[in-house]
Amino acid sequence: CVRVWDARSRELQKLIVCSGMVWDIDWSSDGKMIAVVTRTETKEHSVAVWNVESDPILVRRINSPVWSVNWGADGRLAVVKDAKSGEQVRVCEYWDVEAGVVVGRIGAGEPGHLRLWSPDAKTLALIGGSMGGQYIELWDANSGETLRKLAASKCLAAAWSPTGRYLASVRTGLHSEDGGTVHHYRVQIWKADEGELVREFTAAKMDS
Repeated sequence: CVRVWDARSRELQKLIVCSGMVWDIDWSSDGKMIAVVTRTETKEHSVAVWNVESDPILVRRINSPVWSVNWGADGRLAVVKDAKSGEQVRVCEYWDVEAGVVVGRIGAGEPGHLRLWSPDAKTLALIGGSMGGQYIELWDANSGETLRKLAASKCLAAAWSPTGRYLASVRTGLHSEDGGTVHHYRVQIWKADEGELVREFTAAKMDS
């Protein structure tokens, strides 16, 4: 289930009962709806969109092999799903949730596990490859065309800057230090419109 809390009073406000384990979740930018991806015991994925302005109301259910969701600032919902059930080929669709229709579709290739709308909802960033992806692709969300590919190998997560000018990615790696092996996490800062790596630094490290 999903619990919605008042961050100031720490009181439980709403409870959404789900049909399986919660796999991913995202809140719409206007704060009115929550999209919840669930996975059943039989490994079936689906996404339910709930209106949470008052008592939770189910607005839309997408019964397809969905892996992740992300709302755009313009209200479109990006959904990463298997191109065909059981295949390791994924696409990203974006939905007009209220109308219940797909209004765009991008990609058809290697598995991707992250999708992020730029702040102006014009660009989508997707991590390509399996978990610990080998690159980040930037797509024009309106035309469906690939804009550029960032060489963000072993990428685990990413985030846009508030202006949409930069994209930060987190990668993992190993190096030797004081006779031992150190597992480290590095943050890379990319200039989104050029695909240029402008800064990189170690964010954390842990002995292994």
